[in-house]
Amino acid sequence: MENPYVKCPVYKTENFTLRLVQLEDTEDLLQCYSDPKAQELFNADHCTTDFRFKTPDELRHCIAAWLKAYEKEEFVRFAIVDSALGKPVGTIEMFGMVGVYKSSLGVLRLDICSEYEQAAYLDELLTLCVGEFFPLFGVSQISHKAIPAAAGRIQALLKLGFRPCDLPDRPHSWSLQRSIAMSEYPKFTMAFNISTTNEERQEVFELYQQAFNAKKLSEETPPESGEVHMMLDIYGFEILLGPGGETGRGMNNPLICEIRFDDEKEFRRAYDVLTKEGQNSSLEGPYPWATLLALVTDKFGIGWALYYNA
Repeated sequence: MENPYVKCPVYKTENFTLRLVQLEDTEDLLQCYSDPKAQELFNADHCTTDFRFKTPDELRHCIAAWLKAYEKEEFVRFAIVDSALGKPVGTIEMFGMVGVYKSSLGVLRLDICSEYEQAAYLDELLTLCVGEFFPLFGVSQISHKAIPAAAGRIQALLKLGFRPCDLPDRPHSWSLQRSIAMSEYPKFTMAFNISTTNEERQEVFELYQQAFNAKKLSEETPPESGEVHMMLDIYGFEILLGPGGETGRGMNNPLICEIRFDDEKEFRRAYDVLTKEGQNSSLEGPYPWATLLALVTDKFGIGWALYYNA
């Protein structure tokens, strides 16, 4: 998937075109941002303005700030263009793991003229966002604000599987968690199996970032564990940085090779071969993230974590 900050994608649906917002959109977008009914539904949480504009100059200044943020890779603000009319009628904003914030939770904002605040139009736009933004921004979860009065928006969110979520700093949030198939992960990665706290894991990342320009691909906390898991990229090679020693038994290796399987026969064949003369092993699961987990130290002392998902 191409980096949206290198080349901003253009999307088309039945009625709309999404592209990077432009200063030339000011006059048309003012109809949205001066629309009292639309203003009631704007999401201005954690923003420096409430987006309730009265003059072209106010909005032009805001669009310039959006474009500056895009240059800094903070977020992408798309213009929603009515394809039949050829003019913008609203905007969509998104940020996530790709860019400077490195968040596995993507926040999706959607502002649109009130005449388009209908379930059919919103379903069309949100369906596009769900289909494209998870991989584009590298997120595992998308959050969108919908106040109780936004009946059409809530209807579209429910249809797509969004559910109300408790985010203390983002009231009226609805969230969609993406279930990632095992086949979407790299077949082979490595893990640093060292006992660290969440704070120490951040220090580990910062150390490798300075030494090797490492990138944080994802950061997630499994339900009820409280332990942050980071996936790092070092020169194109993916490395998991987790709590170490918390899951599984008999794995004292600081470096572990990870293999992911979609085929149970292949999984069990690899497990049987490695354990035949192995030093220690365990077969565990199911877990939320793996149907079966095999932890093996082979006869040469190499640590292996084999994952199978049905």
